[in-house]
Amino acid sequence: MNYIDFGVNSSELDKLTLVARRLGYRALLVEDGDSWASATSMNEVILVKKQVIASLNERELKKALSTSTSKSTVVSVRPLEVSAARLAARDSRVDAVVLDLETLNYIDKQQLSMMKRFGKPIELPLKLIAGSERALAKVIRRLIYAAHLEVPIVFSSKASDWSELYYPKSIALLLSQMLSLEPGALLSGFTTIPREILVRKGVKL
Repeated sequence: MNYIDFGVNSSELDKLTLVARRLGYRALLVEDGDSWASATSMNEVILVKKQVIASLNERELKKALSTSTSKSTVVSVRPLEVSAARLAARDSRVDAVVLDLETLNYIDKQQLSMMKRFGKPIELPLKLIAGSERALAKVIRRLIYAAHLEVPIVFSSKASDWSELYYPKSIALLLSQMLSLEPGALLSGFTTIPREILVRKGVKL
């Protein structure tokens, strides 16, 4: 398979890409890859620059998007207020909206409906799965509703070390039990959905 991790850190990229290749990854989106401007390659794994914007309101997000980097950079938004979340859902410069414990309250039913309408995926940091049961339960409830609306989901490991990478089939199987979905449908969050985003950005896979 040609898996895609929607978000890793740039430390230890040599080791990360070696292990990622063995796990079946074709591409990694690097969240702090300031040393290169566009897609590059290491150990036969494509590295794509990614920007994560944490925004407190619509005005702040508009400003950040207007000064964003090149068109080939993938952009995810962590909305920390409702107006920022709504803008992230409808703005074509935003590629995904991050669902985590700080953004959870702003990714409500109305937000998910907007994301469905504009084809905007949720980005799920996989480290949430290892969090507390109470926190995970809140995230799962939101994901179940997103799945009901058929909002796309992509997955980021946030790995800064090779040991923090995940095997996609294992994650798909685990989440399928939590969300009552087919593993194949969840596996698309590592394959077809992020691939469509990268192709739109001009990345050759």
